[in-house]
Amino acid sequence: MALQWLLALRVVLRIAAPADEDILDRARGQTSDLGVVLVPVDGPLDANLDAQRTAARRLAGTHAADIVAWVARPGDAPPVLYAVRPASGGFVTRAVEPPAGRALEASASAETAALVLRSSILALTSTAPRSRSAVTLIAAVGAQVVGDGVSQGGQIGATLTVGVDVGWLELAIGGAFGPERTVTDTLTDLHVARHALSLSAAVTGGSRRLRGSIGLAGGLLFFTRSTTVRATDLQATDPATTVAAFVGPQATVAIRPTSAPVWLTLTLAGDWSPGAPTFGYRSGGDTVTLHDLWTVEPRVGLAVSFSTD
Repeated sequence: MALQWLLALRVVLRIAAPADEDILDRARGQTSDLGVVLVPVDGPLDANLDAQRTAARRLAGTHAADIVAWVARPGDAPPVLYAVRPASGGFVTRAVEPPAGRALEASASAETAALVLRSSILALTSTAPRSRSAVTLIAAVGAQVVGDGVSQGGQIGATLTVGVDVGWLELAIGGAFGPERTVTDTLTDLHVARHALSLSAAVTGGSRRLRGSIGLAGGLLFFTRSTTVRATDLQATDPATTVAAFVGPQATVAIRPTSAPVWLTLTLAGDWSPGAPTFGYRSGGDTVTLHDLWTVEPRVGLAVSFSTD
């Protein structure tokens, strides 16, 4: 049920007159097969159409709505239903007119308006849900855990990502900073930290409540290492940083829990880094490996994302 609510098309219906309550009641029945959630919003309409459309765009953001609809009653003329879909720029105007030569009672008029609303929703959703020229800016802060095969519990770090979403494609640059994790054995205490600088590209899709992406991420990993010797016959090497390239698949799932443009984002990825370092000690002319980082490191992240849409 919760997933159905997240995926549903959200339609704000402005309640500016008592008759709009009747339209809302009948619209719930008329749109029950469309996967629509109707959100009534009380309040008077602005005096002119331009102001009404501006208010509609604002309400779409406030209520995380896909479509905003309202009925204007211009004097003695038939009522007019307007519906706007800000993400795609779609706008529909339809008169709520009775059959020729007939006057409608209030209940029949409400039913007619509900049918007009249904047809307007279908008209606005028959095109792409988002214009490809629309650009949304995204910023995210969070944390991640990377399995490296060495650190107990994995490498934990903070993440920062900024990017743009152009409707079906998301491009981003990100960074991760991890504090030192200590790996202990009988000979040494090895202090290792993992940092990253990445670029990613992903195909995206979803609704204003739930969205996902799948793509590729790649960049550079920075492994910093220092050593504390436990055995008296060993000598610690100087601290060092190893730089290695990585690339791998990345998928995200994001949920927008409120009407604010704030998302909770889960990231799953696998970072393939053939240049990941190994750690050991030298004995004579030989190198004895103690710790060997995984070549493919699974990565799980959780972030709070902020968008301009």
